[in-house]
Amino acid sequence: MRPRNSSGFGRSRGVFLLATVTALITASCGGDESAIQVITSDPAGTRATTAAGTETTATTAGAGPASETDLPFTSGPFEGGAEEVMVLSDIRFGDQSGYERVVVEFGSQAASSAEGVPAYQATRGAAPYYDAEGNLMPLYGPYYIEIRAAASRADLSTDPPREEYTGPEYIEPGMDLFYSIEFVPSYEDNTIILLMDMGDSYPFRVTELSDPSRIVIDTEG
Repeated sequence: MRPRNSSGFGRSRGVFLLATVTALITASCGGDESAIQVITSDPAGTRATTAAGTETTATTAGAGPASETDLPFTSGPFEGGAEEVMVLSDIRFGDQSGYERVVVEFGSQAASSAEGVPAYQATRGAAPYYDAEGNLMPLYGPYYIEIRAAASRADLSTDPPREEYTGPEYIEPGMDLFYSIEFVPSYEDNTIILLMDMGDSYPFRVTELSDPSRIVIDTEG
């Protein structure tokens, strides 16, 4: 496990709900995800390292390419999706041949039949990183990819709201190119911000997949 950078202001991290490991195999037409690690909630509140599974899924949607190989690795930024707010349901990650992958999965709110993916932006930046209130977010690496999406971690259309994402807020995946994935306070309604802490200014690409709705971030290094 890599030590966190303790420079800047200190932040205590609570004990997060983490992770029983599951390996999903679902077949559809087109698109591919492989060696994906699956994070789900653990009622015991423990923290564990996930193991690799395999997931074969889905078709591309929206502005996404017909094949993930159609999209080159660049410095970004990327944006796409629809304006309708969706619900975060899962975060997965894994090694691919020549790159590393993070998959952010969404579902529709109960009062909606939204398809595709929520409106999002993915941008690359250099440390330091400050949140919307000016608080310094400690990073281990000198670069990051910030992912903003019109989504929430609970279905706000139900009464009471139904919590969908119950995984950790801070993940150390043990990868080579990126060190961590963590939630950043957005201070905005119906917006989530994820920060991928990077070891270098690696080129990346973003692909949209459907059924289920996913934003796929590939980093090459």
